[in-house]
Amino acid sequence: EFAFPKEKAATYLFKVEKSFEHFLMVLNRAFEASGFQRELLFITDAQLREPAHVNDRMLLERTPFLGELRQLFTGRVIHRSVESWKASLMRQLG
Repeated sequence: EFAFPKEKAATYLFKVEKSFEHFLMVLNRAFEASGFQRELLFITDAQLREPAHVNDRMLLERTPFLGELRQLFTGRVIHRSVESWKASLMRQLG
C-alpha cells in the first residue's frame, strides 16, 4: 500500500512464492536500489527496450532483486474512491 502527498494512492499486489521474509528483503532491496521508482514494477518489457528507458534497463540488469520483484508483481489498484478501490481489488484478486 503506497500513498504519497498530492498523488493518487495505490495498492500494489504481489505473489509471495517463498517466505514472506524473503519477499520483504526483495522488496526493500529493489526499492532501495531504484530510488523507490514504482513505475519499474509495471512498465512493459517493450517500453523498457525504448531509448528513453536505457537507464532503467541498466538498473534492472544490475539489480537482480528488482527483476525478481517485477516477476512477483501482479497488479496495482488506484484509489479513486473506496467503492472503486474495492471493486478493482476484487477483480485483481479474481
